[in-house]
Amino acid sequence: MLVVALAAAFAFLRSPYFHVTEIQVDGLRTVTAAEVAAYSGLEAGVSIWAVDPTAVGRRIESHPAVAGAWVTRRWPNRIHVQIMEREAVARIGGGTTWYLVDGQGVPFRVVESPPEGLPEIRAPDGPVPVLGQALPRPLDEAARLAAYLHQYGIDWVEAVQAQAGDLILWLEGQVPVYFGPAGLEPERKLAVVSALWAAWRDDAGRVRYMDVRNPDHPAVRTDTE
Repeated sequence: MLVVALAAAFAFLRSPYFHVTEIQVDGLRTVTAAEVAAYSGLEAGVSIWAVDPTAVGRRIESHPAVAGAWVTRRWPNRIHVQIMEREAVARIGGGTTWYLVDGQGVPFRVVESPPEGLPEIRAPDGPVPVLGQALPRPLDEAARLAAYLHQYGIDWVEAVQAQAGDLILWLEGQVPVYFGPAGLEPERKLAVVSALWAAWRDDAGRVRYMDVRNPDHPAVRTDTE
């Protein structure tokens, strides 16, 4: 009788009752549920007992636009996926081929026309971006600085130029600001830039450059100097 009971239990666990019939996805903004299902690697009719949530989550995270994925089994036959999508803070590229880049410096989507207000990461002779792979230094530092611009709603910076460890901001009207390394007091420097721009914005045509590499002693050079 015990053998019969065990056989019956085994057959029940392998029955269609436990075949995954639904993948529920929350957190979608630009990624589609169909894309998540495709990246999950789950085959039709798979038993929920055979699903490894951690492995499924890693596969979904290989989607360039997915920053994180958390997978749980919902008995008897549903899979729940919570994703966190990457958020664009900058763009890199040109013409009709622009890569959207998140605050970690990861290009995650190609568009013909980027959203308004995204600063450009300028990288003369830089490498071609690869979706899902972080930009090399110092381009990733430019992206992290762009994340601060996004966080504080600074929309008058048109570009962040990366070169040899130092960054240059390009303000409206192509006014350059020598910023220095991205990791050295970025928020304090941005506060100084904001104050300088508030004072000079209406007379920006006279400004040759600003320098906040030393935020204690910022400088503004004009055409008359």
